[in-house]
Amino acid sequence: GTPAKESYGFGADLDFSFGKSVRVYFPDRNLPLLYGQTDPSSKLALAYSGSTGDFSLKGKAQLRGGNVFYIQRNFYLKTASIDFNENAESFDPLMSLEAETRSRNEDGPVLIILRADGSRLSNLTFRLESVPGMSESDIVRLLGRDLLGVTESGQPDLAKAIVENSDLFPQLNVISIFERNIQDLLGLDLFFVRTQVIQRWLYDISGLASTPTGPSLADYLDNTAVTAGKYLGDGLYLQFLFRLQEGVLASDPSLRLDSEVSLEWQTPHFLFNWSFKPENLDTLFVTDHTFSLFWRIPLK
Repeated sequence: GTPAKESYGFGADLDFSFGKSVRVYFPDRNLPLLYGQTDPSSKLALAYSGSTGDFSLKGKAQLRGGNVFYIQRNFYLKTASIDFNENAESFDPLMSLEAETRSRNEDGPVLIILRADGSRLSNLTFRLESVPGMSESDIVRLLGRDLLGVTESGQPDLAKAIVENSDLFPQLNVISIFERNIQDLLGLDLFFVRTQVIQRWLYDISGLASTPTGPSLADYLDNTAVTAGKYLGDGLYLQFLFRLQEGVLASDPSLRLDSEVSLEWQTPHFLFNWSFKPENLDTLFVTDHTFSLFWRIPLK
């Protein structure tokens, strides 16, 4: 930063940029409601005048990969941005984010998406969506049912509730240590693992599992996902996603590996994204490519 001399007191103008593999925790590292990894494109400018007491913080912090804690559930943070235009009289940045988690209802697995679009930090408002589609009230009930460990008869079960939410216990969360070690070993800028192995193991030892033949390896590894990312310079970001899914048929205990690779190119004028998810061999994977282009038009 460059200090600016003042007639009375002192002044400062500081520009902040973020390197790779920097994690941000909010509001506290020991029990964060949100944490993620900063994008190198994040820039902040801080100005302070000692003579007038004026203060300003401007810029944007971009996050990708991490967790959001909402309705007593950890959502995997895909992307987030925090816009700062603050001064001594007001500090209320704008936050936008997209995160996801997985649950299950009577019809099968459900992908739950959490969004916030330009919401003030003092009045942070989230929107819930799902695949397959459900109303927001039904999604909240589904998450609440998982939290309370509700049985098929509709009665809360304490043992089931503890197992369902075991990933919230810090003493059981050894995954983050493993993630950091693998990230450093492979020289990656982002590495996250999402697995339900601990929950499945607790189900088995608690007697809640109802499989007559006992759990299989596929039961333990179902819905395990690994995300790895690497910055190729300041503007290019390459990401790989691998997810294990158990067969849809109960008679088929095998695991299916779903994979996706994406490349993001950030320029001063637009954002280009390419993703490839190989699924359709009959078309030689031609239909499995997705291209997206985003840009902003400033309105004055």
